[in-house]
Amino acid sequence: MKQGIDKQISQNLATALISLPLSLVIGLIVRETTRGAGARLGIADFQVASAFLNLSHGHFLVLFGVIPLILAAVLWISRENLSEGNGKTKKIALFTSLYHLGATGTFALMMIKGYAQVNGYVPGIGLAMVEASFLGGPPLRAILYAIAHISLFVAMTSLALTIIRKPKARA
Repeated sequence: MKQGIDKQISQNLATALISLPLSLVIGLIVRETTRGAGARLGIADFQVASAFLNLSHGHFLVLFGVIPLILAAVLWISRENLSEGNGKTKKIALFTSLYHLGATGTFALMMIKGYAQVNGYVPGIGLAMVEASFLGGPPLRAILYAIAHISLFVAMTSLALTIIRKPKARA
């Protein structure tokens, strides 16, 4: 069984390799599940209503494919400085888990908002009604988005600081 940094590298590579083709599948799912709305709304209104949702597979690719791949490469390059004895391995595991939690929350909110916009769009009125009522209105939505995005920021910043800090000298 792999331990420490090698385990983190393997997990990030596995996440990236699974997510790369999965992002294409998500794009197909989005296209096929919104096909009826395209016929209902007409092409121009459908483009407006589905614009946010159409970004989902690209965001999934970046959040779960590209960033974990970069993290695995950075960990592999700096693995000599990240020895087991200095406590960095547990921090990296914790912050990687926090990153995945924030990325999952961000992606879930993006999908929910995208489908709400497609299903709630009213030609002639636009997205105003959807935006006013989505996830309980702007205050609650702002809190949910803030939690998801702040956890991403904290995780990425903490990972970077953990990796670049030199180990403390033992006395």
